[in-house]
Amino acid sequence: MQHATKRGDPLYNEESAGKYVGGESNPIAPETLRSWRKKNWGPAWIKLGSGTSARVRYRQSALDAFLAECEHHPSANGEVAR
Repeated sequence: MQHATKRGDPLYNEESAGKYVGGESNPIAPETLRSWRKKNWGPAWIKLGSGTSARVRYRQSALDAFLAECEHHPSANGEVAR
């Protein structure tokens, strides 16, 4: 589910964030996003509340930044450059 924020940067829950990053046909599972958070890897997240009942949301801009960090471009000499 997507929620609009005052700044115009939508917030996504885990399921929607997974679809945004991986695509509708191959979404990133919420369990994978949780695992990435435990490893302090993946897109930046927002924790709303505390404890096990806290909700996690992802800003669209954070998802876009994460995708940009994962992007690789081939160089002229055939090597992969970031």
